[in-house]
Amino acid sequence: NIAVSPDPRFVNLDSDGSINPTHPGLMIVLLDEMAKRGGFSWRDSFVIEEPPIGDQAWQDLLLWSVDTFDMSANWWFFTSERSSL
Repeated sequence: NIAVSPDPRFVNLDSDGSINPTHPGLMIVLLDEMAKRGGFSWRDSFVIEEPPIGDQAWQDLLLWSVDTFDMSANWWFFTSERSSL
């Protein structure tokens, strides 16, 4: 199962929240290609991962995401603090 960022620069969603079948976006194309080469499927088990809410930090979201999903397809910055986790 995969968590996918809703970033419109890389993921094209239709108004109902589904992946646009004609122009899915670069992130979706890459995930499809990785699945094809790796012999797995992902489109039946993914979630659109929204930004942190309330007092939740981006690092909290990152830790939850990698603990909950097999892959987090999001825009994560490398920090020295995160490298020690």
